[in-house]
Amino acid sequence: MRRALLAALLVACGGAEVRPTPAQQAVVRELLVPEAECRAPGPSTVTRAEALADLDRLEHLFARGYAGHGDVPAARWAQAAAEVRADLPADLSPLALRDRIVGAYRFLADNHVGLWVFAGDRDWESTGTHLRPFAGPPLQRSTEGWLLDGEPYGGTADVRPFWTPEGLAWRPVILASEAPDAEVPFEPLPPQSLRAGPAFEREGGRVVLRSLMTPDADALERFVAAATPLRDEPVVTMDMHGTGGGADRYLVRFFARFAGRRLSYWTTGTLTSEATLQGAANFWGCIRAARGDAGEAGRAWLDERIARAHRELDEAALRAPFRDLERQPRHVPRRVPEAFGGRLIVATGPGCASACETTVLLARQLPGTWIVGHNTSGTMKVGELRWYRLEHSRIWLALGRRAHESPIGGFEEERGFLPDLWVDGPLGPALESLEACARDAECAARVEDAIAATTGAPTPRR
Repeated sequence: MRRALLAALLVACGGAEVRPTPAQQAVVRELLVPEAECRAPGPSTVTRAEALADLDRLEHLFARGYAGHGDVPAARWAQAAAEVRADLPADLSPLALRDRIVGAYRFLADNHVGLWVFAGDRDWESTGTHLRPFAGPPLQRSTEGWLLDGEPYGGTADVRPFWTPEGLAWRPVILASEAPDAEVPFEPLPPQSLRAGPAFEREGGRVVLRSLMTPDADALERFVAAATPLRDEPVVTMDMHGTGGGADRYLVRFFARFAGRRLSYWTTGTLTSEATLQGAANFWGCIRAARGDAGEAGRAWLDERIARAHRELDEAALRAPFRDLERQPRHVPRRVPEAFGGRLIVATGPGCASACETTVLLARQLPGTWIVGHNTSGTMKVGELRWYRLEHSRIWLALGRRAHESPIGGFEEERGFLPDLWVDGPLGPALESLEACARDAECAARVEDAIAATTGAPTPRR
């Protein structure tokens, strides 16, 4: 496409060499930040005039670099811009300005829209949050409905299946940012502990993936290669509860070789502009500067990705400024002839964020999959991050260039995907007992029935 564009320009100009104007050259360089400045601290204060200039740049970045911009009415953007400008003091700290911006743009409820400053450590804040699970007391099933201690339970919270050391149980669940005011006591489910270890581990049918970050490409390539032997396992467990974000292309490649069928991927709206191309150079440059421990494959990939970003900027200068938004459904192609015939168990939680949440989207399309643990992070609405820095305050801004919509439903920003089976307690022992249950036809049937009885569960069943 780029060569065709260049050829067309040459033809239009009679074969003469086409050069970008000085203004075009400037517009594709104005947002770049040198790698040496990726962690540079900001000034102690900025003046009102400097803050207003940075807010002008902020509005420009939302309009040019955020794939979710068109989903918000123009009046709402204007309201937020006016709110953050109102009553600006004569001078303020970058952190105070950051907090004003986050407050004004909280309506986005987008966990990828993040702002941070460096004052020693990185001080980061997003416009979104994570809805935590609060569980009520165990209930009993009866022909008349749910019972609490033998009496009818009249609560309105969703009743969901739990996996306990004794087997299945049923408890009402409320997702909230703070403890809910309910008719019976609701307690927060304890956080899932994250055990340190390598990016990828496999023992038999058990897989633990702790990273999807490209600097860990050596380990992630081993994860993709494991798809072939895992297809022969009767039960495969993918522990993704602490994986974090990164690049879901490794998941796409894994499931293409594991699933044995074409799978629906997120329906995406992809934004490309002179801003997003500069944001890509900033993002990957700062990742390279921060990850001196990247493996050989990771370093090579980062070097090529950064070189590509600058090639794209050189080409973009010929038509800058531009803003292209392409929306389309996407799929994961079938790469193996037969479908995986075993049971897939996927463990998730709030540590499964952004790219990791693609695991649930793809796994839920395989019959018999059990999603267990806690709800995922809910950080996927507008992803594939690009990084920018405001000039005077040196506030950094992360914006997604790719909007996502789940083709199977079930996902909400801040809430994430819900598990089929909630786990209250240590995840490791729960996975061991679930794997044993999956190998027992009678126990597996009880779990299937419990999941099928949950309203709105989108998982296909055997």
